[in-house]
Amino acid sequence: GREGPGGGLEGVRPDKVAYFTVLNAWAYSASNVEGAAAEADAILKKMEAMYEKEMMTKGDEEDIDDDSMLPGRRNYQMVVEAYCNSRKQNTTDSPDDVDTNMEKAEEVIDRMEGFYYENTPDDDADSRTIYGILINGWANRARPDRAEKVLRRMIQWDVPPDSFCFDKVVEAYAKSNATTSSLQRVQDVVDLAESTCGDGLNERFYSSYVRAIAAKDDSPLKAVTAREVLDGMWDKVARGNGEKVRPTSYTYNGVLAACADIPSGANDEERTKAFQVAIVTFNEMRQREIVPDSVTYAMLLRVCRSLLVDDKEKSAQVARATFSKCLQDGMVTDGVVEELKMVLPEEWSALAGFHNVDVTAEGGIPWQWRRNVVTPAAQRDADSG
Repeated sequence: GREGPGGGLEGVRPDKVAYFTVLNAWAYSASNVEGAAAEADAILKKMEAMYEKEMMTKGDEEDIDDDSMLPGRRNYQMVVEAYCNSRKQNTTDSPDDVDTNMEKAEEVIDRMEGFYYENTPDDDADSRTIYGILINGWANRARPDRAEKVLRRMIQWDVPPDSFCFDKVVEAYAKSNATTSSLQRVQDVVDLAESTCGDGLNERFYSSYVRAIAAKDDSPLKAVTAREVLDGMWDKVARGNGEKVRPTSYTYNGVLAACADIPSGANDEERTKAFQVAIVTFNEMRQREIVPDSVTYAMLLRVCRSLLVDDKEKSAQVARATFSKCLQDGMVTDGVVEELKMVLPEEWSALAGFHNVDVTAEGGIPWQWRRNVVTPAAQRDADSG
């Protein structure tokens, strides 16, 4: 064709693939380029407007062909993900702060639900994936309340959440310091998950639940409650519900955390019970061939410090045995050493062999002692297979 006034070809207009390609490019740049998500959204809005114009012209949905500008779920997913991956905007330390990018991500879903929900083609990404991205975005911004709101919105729109969606909400509540982040909120989400998802829930979900109990339960019997969740997971495995719910070191460490972080007002009987739960839980790890990691040993040392405050001899005895096993397993980290210093302030240096070693310096812990240490994220992925 002839060259037009702007240098392009006269009479040639971009098709859906061209728009999608440019939208894709902007969306993938969102984490590095400020305003990229908005550019991707602008293209999506243009596709929507062109589709509306097509509908007005044709007047019959049946006449829409493959070249129609009707956006697909994949288009919406890319823009929602772009906003979620963008830098926070208008953020403060307030738990009620509004992140403009996240609000815009929700607006994209509003448009998909409102006019396009029934008409959107079922292509590469389904609605559950898009909602899951939005939930994860709110969770990463420490807004479990907003993540839960999206979760309930899914159910309202007959889009059943999967284990990932529920896990991210529970995990966000466990990590949040907001006043709205209570164990009751967690329990409400867990009840909803079990009634909605049932056997579709996996280990990650229940491990997050255990950790939420450790972080949010104010009861002196929180160790027993966390242990009951762990036992329930093994019951599901025994009933043949699949390996997806099999507990990992991440689960066991959560139970140990619940034992170690018992409320200060707990009485002797409650502390004894929590200590028993901790010992049984650690021994069971080894019996079931679940390899303890550095977090396991750090938690055990914390158990000694918090539960055996009135029995210094027993506390020291258990701490020595714990560190000896940690050393043997090559799992010594700075976190382990710090816990050891607090439980054995008078003898930790001699016990660890750090007479003339600055453990805060890089390489301060001998390689042989930390030879099997992996990052928490890598351990989490390994545990999940």
